[in-house]
Amino acid sequence: MRIFFCLFPFIFLLLFQCSGKVVDKLKADFDNILNSHNSSGLGVLLESRHEGTRRLMEKTISQYLNARAQNDSLWLQQSYDDLKWAVAEYQAKTNIGDFSIKFRQYELWDTLQCRQKTKLDSAYGQLIDNKDKLTDSAYISDLYGLQQIYKILGDSFNIASIELRIGEYYTGLESIDSAEFHFSECAKICRDLEYHPLLGDCMLHQARLCQVIEADYDCSFKSYLAAIEAFCKVGMTGRVAGAEIGLGFCCQQLYQTESSIRYFNSALDKYSQLNDLKNIALCKYYLAEAYFDKSILDRNQYFLDSALAFAEESLRLRLKATAKNADRSSDVGYSESCLGFILQNKGLYSQTRERYSNAEEIFRNAGDSLGLQKNLIRLGSLHLEREYYDSAYAIFRNVLNATKRHEETVSSIYGISLCLYHLDRKFEAVEYLKRSISLIESSRKKLPVPELKTGLLSDKLGLYNLLTNIMLEDYSRTENSNILDSAFLYLEKSKAAALTEMLVSSESPELKNKIEQIAEKISQLQKSLIIGTSNSESVISSLTALNDSLNIARLNATDADVELPHSPVRNINSIDNVQKSLMGECDLLLDYMISELGSYMIIIGRDFRVAHKIYLPYDSLNSALNAYYDIISQPPLDNKNEELTRIGKYLYKYLIPNEILEKKNLRNLIIVPSGFLCQLPMEALVNEKGNFLIEDYSVSYIPSIDVGMIINKRHKKPNSSGNIDIFACSSFVDYDISDSSLIINVPDHIASINRLRSTPLLYAAEEAHGIQKIFGEKNAVIYSNGNAIEKNIKSLNFETTSIIHLASHGYIDLYNPNWSAIIFATANDTQNDGLLQPEEIRELPLSTDLVFLSACQTGMGKSFPGEGVLNLARPFIIAGSRSVIVTHWNINDRCSAGFVKSFYESLRKTHAISESLALAKRQMLRSERQLYRHPYYWAGFALIGF
Repeated sequence: MRIFFCLFPFIFLLLFQCSGKVVDKLKADFDNILNSHNSSGLGVLLESRHEGTRRLMEKTISQYLNARAQNDSLWLQQSYDDLKWAVAEYQAKTNIGDFSIKFRQYELWDTLQCRQKTKLDSAYGQLIDNKDKLTDSAYISDLYGLQQIYKILGDSFNIASIELRIGEYYTGLESIDSAEFHFSECAKICRDLEYHPLLGDCMLHQARLCQVIEADYDCSFKSYLAAIEAFCKVGMTGRVAGAEIGLGFCCQQLYQTESSIRYFNSALDKYSQLNDLKNIALCKYYLAEAYFDKSILDRNQYFLDSALAFAEESLRLRLKATAKNADRSSDVGYSESCLGFILQNKGLYSQTRERYSNAEEIFRNAGDSLGLQKNLIRLGSLHLEREYYDSAYAIFRNVLNATKRHEETVSSIYGISLCLYHLDRKFEAVEYLKRSISLIESSRKKLPVPELKTGLLSDKLGLYNLLTNIMLEDYSRTENSNILDSAFLYLEKSKAAALTEMLVSSESPELKNKIEQIAEKISQLQKSLIIGTSNSESVISSLTALNDSLNIARLNATDADVELPHSPVRNINSIDNVQKSLMGECDLLLDYMISELGSYMIIIGRDFRVAHKIYLPYDSLNSALNAYYDIISQPPLDNKNEELTRIGKYLYKYLIPNEILEKKNLRNLIIVPSGFLCQLPMEALVNEKGNFLIEDYSVSYIPSIDVGMIINKRHKKPNSSGNIDIFACSSFVDYDISDSSLIINVPDHIASINRLRSTPLLYAAEEAHGIQKIFGEKNAVIYSNGNAIEKNIKSLNFETTSIIHLASHGYIDLYNPNWSAIIFATANDTQNDGLLQPEEIRELPLSTDLVFLSACQTGMGKSFPGEGVLNLARPFIIAGSRSVIVTHWNINDRCSAGFVKSFYESLRKTHAISESLALAKRQMLRSERQLYRHPYYWAGFALIGF
């Protein structure tokens, strides 16, 4: 007989023998224990077959009594919290105390009824214990049967518990809607009961469902946060650490590597305190994965070595933990596979194959299909790298046929597409690639917060590049304009997607207010660190938490009843639309794709479109770009001039369509860069005559053509009627920050900013007064010295401001873009920290024609493949400025004053920003001082926008 029918004889006994007496027996027992100052009289509280739970409660009670005896208030509170947690654990494991959860009043059954209830719970326990011996249909049928009995009895806890197990069952079947429904029902009951341990478990299951199967990182992120909140309320440190690992994984998938490493390290600290060897190894495994991603993103060998060290340590610990077991667990397989992948990227192929073989054997023996698929994808990548295309194709096909999970599907399709491309079956590859990109776009829709999308394409950009490359190869053979239009579509999809959505999305007043509150708290804490009134670790920890809370606030806002006008699907403009809308701003658009598979430029003029292949190997191009950047970004050396000319001509030949420029008599260029081109001033390239590009053409940049279309649509043409507000920060402090104690125990960004604040800008005032002289005191307002403060820029009348000029220090944080800043004085500003940071910039209601950032390195920043550079121009564009002038490197203070004056003199005459910038650069090239003709002095200034 099935369990459900076996229980029928006493179900009715339970229903009809319920006492009407309402008591709170558990609370009474609990109070009696504490008041008696001893561990006697536990009564029913400790009557349980769960010996571990009983011993835990005895231990916590003893700790509590000792703390009371010693009058230790801190330990007293801790032991009291531990005791409450132990009671909750007891209730969870015995299920008898369900009616007194949170000390609520329920009908307490008499002794006979408690025994009958225990039998029912025992039957439930036996079902779980014998799960593997039952068929799926029998198991789920019995769960539903037991749930109906518990519903009749009003046993809310066990109803929720069974909802969780049913959700787990449907997760195993990858029946997403059913699993989500049951997890949701479990969560509702737990919230009503305020039963936090089970609620936390439910949120963990919900998070993993969203994360692994759906790749819905928005839902997953919020569910992990909810789990952490629940577990923290009952002091379940280990479970908090488990949820932090989940958060770290979400950040890792979105290529927010700094955040992922921080979450993994936080979990590692907790597990180390608990001496949990298995999960210490798990944390080190994830740290290995995160540092590997960081090494690829930052192209840094140090991070790859760190990844290798973590992977080796993870494997060692897991082997140690499973040494007594005959069969190695899947955990060992994951570490073997991770170590193999890192060794593969170090070129150690024989060791790599051995690790993959070990992992495959372990996963097959353990029946771990997910681990097997992940390992096979890595094995396929090894075969691809070794040019064994047929075998790689077979491996990826096997994974695709076996998996239903998003990440593995996308990865296997990409592998199949690469194999087909190299096997000259390119048209088959196109269909696979389109399918994969459709899946990626579907995943993007589940991230309603654009900020979280900045790194989403970092490891998937190859899909877009490969599809674009195949289409452009086909176009080169056929010159079919329809194929070119399709290639342009996919190229644009791969560029600045997050920035595009930030420009078209909006925030509710409630969210804006929340962000302002968080930014104000950050400002207060940073100011205390800057002026040296605080250097405690708790303040640093609070800063990090507040920075995280900005994204969390946006995530939570997406749950609001009123739907926010986000635009998760990009509306890519056709080339026809681009020609109609943007060609009034320029004569020629150069849209680049730089990739290892092949590099191209799509060239769009007023009445023509064409694509050119860049016939230069990827590694050679990157090497030349890096070498050229190193030459022009440093003060000139005599022995480098010949190298400058040689490399400049070399790059010009491949990157600039000179025949089209000369034939069409074009003068104004807009460049849409890709890869390292995002940080190279292309106007410094040298043609065959020895002239720099800027001598013949004006140049501006846009992150993507879509971004350019949005900027152009929302702005009027520049005019000279608005005011120019000039902030000239010659000095920054009226206190001594030379004492090294002020930069001890503070975050790196504060230490760096303090060092910058100690360096005055001697020519900032000259620069400001030169601008005012050009436009007149009525139109140009100077905020200098004590008035060059953050408060004043935030209180400008932006409706009447046409240009904002900031002559100051700039700080760029390459690891956490939110810490980057324009630095202001603080002496007369009690409200702000003197750091105008991206989150604050974005909240400025700008409608300016131009923001000129006359500060060092404002065009630099963390770079994401596909998204571009997260520099300080980006938040000003989001805030509403039509264009921003930034600097690519440290600008000479004295030289920049003359350059800026020349720029504004031209702007006053022509009112065209790109042409005025070009004229200023040409004037530098004609300077009487030979030194100033070097690109270091003029090429660092770049125009983003129009």
